Amino acid sequence: MREARNGLRPVTAISYQKELKGYFHCFSQEGSLEEGIGTYATIELEDGSVHQVDAFQMKFDDVEEG
Repeated sequence: MREARNGLRPVTAISYQKELKGYFHCFSQEGSLEEGIGTYATIELEDGSVHQVDAFQMKFDDVEEG
């Protein structure tokens, strides 16, 4: 289990078949009623870069599995 950093929850996400480890900032939605609306997560990687990933491709790492 990973610890929070600066109040941000740790996450692992998959983007283009690559595993990303970082910290969750927020959820957002994009799209239109005609083409569909997607839900995304904004995460900050450990190197400080920011990425937007599909929300269903993200897992919070501060939750104990049980």
